[in-house]
Amino acid sequence: MNQKIVRMLSFIMVTTCMITLMAACGNEKQNAKEINPDMFKSENEYQFHTTAWGMTVDEVTKLSDCKLEKDSDREPFPEGYAIYKAKADYVLDGKTCNTSFEFLNEGLKDVQLAFSLSDSDDPWMDTQIEKLIQLYGEATDKIENENAEMQLKSTVYKWETGETMLQFTVISKASSAPTVVIALVKK
Repeated sequence: MNQKIVRMLSFIMVTTCMITLMAACGNEKQNAKEINPDMFKSENEYQFHTTAWGMTVDEVTKLSDCKLEKDSDREPFPEGYAIYKAKADYVLDGKTCNTSFEFLNEGLKDVQLAFSLSDSDDPWMDTQIEKLIQLYGEATDKIENENAEMQLKSTVYKWETGETMLQFTVISKASSAPTVVIALVKK
């Protein structure tokens, strides 16, 4: 009889832990913000989602509904320059990125979405480039660089309009998986 009670209590404890873990994983996904390439342009400017160039840190935080934290890993910055990391995850077609917002003289100047990918993510990269071309036309520039000594290769696709730019950069190193950086820049 005692063994039945112990088994029942064990079952209840394991089930409770599983439900708690599932709820925690579900909450993480609710904090992730889905984005798509059509969020990279507003009217005639490239910009990120609901933000606008020149916004302050507080304005970006309120409008993006995302807490920002000063990126102390990259300090010291030149005077008037600051980088903030998003505390929420942004997800583009199933891939999560690290997002940073760069400010010059307290105004938003640059947004970067950095994706650490695996070697098998070539189709994802190709799909993103195709979507950007469908939305914004052919890239205004494509730059390919290779550094044999560092075993580093990069391909940059650029779309420019007026005073803004969208860049899709693929960085590959022989010893590691590729990184994609999508940058929206106020020139």
